[in-house]
Amino acid sequence: MSAPLRALGQPWGAVLVGVAVLLGAACAGSPVEESGKPPAPAEVVPFTGGIRVGWDASTRMRLFDGPASYPRMTRLHSGTLLVSVESAGGSYVLRSTDGGQTWSAPILMAAAANGVIAAVPSLLQLADGAVLLAYNTRPPADNVNTTRHFGIKVAVSQDEGRTWQLLADVFEGGWAWGEGVWEPAMLQRATGEVLLYFANEAPYPSSNDQEISLVRSSDGGSTWSAPETVSYRKGHRDGMPVPLALPGEEGIVVTIEDDGLVPGPFKPVLVRLPPDGRPDGVVDGGSPQREAALAPAARLPISAYGGAPYLAQFPDGPTLLSFQSTEGRTGSWDIATMTVALGDARAAGFNRKSLPFRVPEGRRALWNALFVKDAQTVTALSSTDAFNAAHSELYVIDGHRIEEPVAYY
Repeated sequence: MSAPLRALGQPWGAVLVGVAVLLGAACAGSPVEESGKPPAPAEVVPFTGGIRVGWDASTRMRLFDGPASYPRMTRLHSGTLLVSVESAGGSYVLRSTDGGQTWSAPILMAAAANGVIAAVPSLLQLADGAVLLAYNTRPPADNVNTTRHFGIKVAVSQDEGRTWQLLADVFEGGWAWGEGVWEPAMLQRATGEVLLYFANEAPYPSSNDQEISLVRSSDGGSTWSAPETVSYRKGHRDGMPVPLALPGEEGIVVTIEDDGLVPGPFKPVLVRLPPDGRPDGVVDGGSPQREAALAPAARLPISAYGGAPYLAQFPDGPTLLSFQSTEGRTGSWDIATMTVALGDARAAGFNRKSLPFRVPEGRRALWNALFVKDAQTVTALSSTDAFNAAHSELYVIDGHRIEEPVAYY
């Protein structure tokens, strides 16, 4: 039998139409325009091999009845799904025991107090079953009260997210905007050590610079090390870290937003670290440990914004990157929409971009996340006003994995 031919990147209907056109041309002779000149050849789009994700509109669901942002999802050892989300200054958790078909009422984990909100909650279940939730305390933008600080805190639940207790004050930033700490995200190493990455302005009070910092806990989150600088591009802002532990000895890859990769707005970037999460020196702007996340053919226009990235991985290797993007849209970053791209088992060369939600021009899908539900399904989570112009709500949608089509002749 002859070798298989991979179908081109168009949907199957377009492929079949293309074949019919070619066959018709072969029978009828070369087509000509009315002028008698042959037409210009059609643009040839190179085929990009690999899987695709098809977003299933029938699975789209609103999880939170009210303003919501920064959703994150995880599965516990028991199979229960947890979602954390920020709303109206507090951090909440929702539970599902039926694979995401139905959800509990929101459970308040931390409320706003004295004008300081509990923002950007992020979940991690430890090997011993305890569930950690890291969050970011944030004073108001016009804060003049020096007792109200930015900070990173960690709460713990011993009953699968039903109740929560404050476990640790991890790090305290400044009281004024420009000295903040933001967006904690965690993972646990095979050794049991917990790593927590966050965006940190505190070392740069006299500039607009920001680094990615790392703190560590060897006792389940009760105590934490002093911060270490992971990445810092002088004169720019590294932000919104999300770590992913790769299989084997590949180490840890952290996706961040970087406004110094090219001139213009933020772009998604990867920072590669050894298995212990500690870089060999600070990953600066010229480090080989820092690289563009998107493959050359899939990169954003220089003027397009691509921030708030998030990483996930299918069990057999392919990786997924989400980010909020203004590519193909008009306006500023705050009308970006969620974009998902696919990469290889090393979390490299992301391409094959798709949009999980249909977001009208002038509306947004922001502060997004991904959760791999099983070997064939990924869930996209978004804070979006696509379906309610009054405010952003928490929506989820499932994407089904589609293997690369192969045709035989």
